[in-house]
Amino acid sequence: MKAEIFQKTRELGELIAGGEECARLQAAQAAVNEDMAAQVVIRSYNALQEGIQELMQGKSPDTKEVGRLATEMQAIQGQMMGFASVRELNEAQKAFAELFADVNQVLKFMITGEAAEESLSCGGGCASCAGCSALQAHAH
Repeated sequence: MKAEIFQKTRELGELIAGGEECARLQAAQAAVNEDMAAQVVIRSYNALQEGIQELMQGKSPDTKEVGRLATEMQAIQGQMMGFASVRELNEAQKAFAELFADVNQVLKFMITGEAAEESLSCGGGCASCAGCSALQAHAH
């Protein structure tokens, strides 16, 4: 039984990897990687984030300095979102995460019988969705 579960998991992974959400995420990541102006801002953001982490690991972090760096990070985050490539990556990551949440909800339902259909992010219109149809079929 365990081998069959792993085989089905591999099949699900292949379906997800071949899906539109994964393709969109990969294309968005490639676009951000090629956007040199965005990369400069992202590196600045990451450096500030590392600086905050280092400060927080100390015995008595300078809260004023942490606050200053956090404010600077917020400003840089605003700059990052000014790049279309970064916005698209953000949206692609969100869509990919929603797919995983939806898959997880279906698995939870199949295992426990507990449905949290309102948390599915398909946006309605279940008549054409195999996922909702599967949930409805097993609920009866």
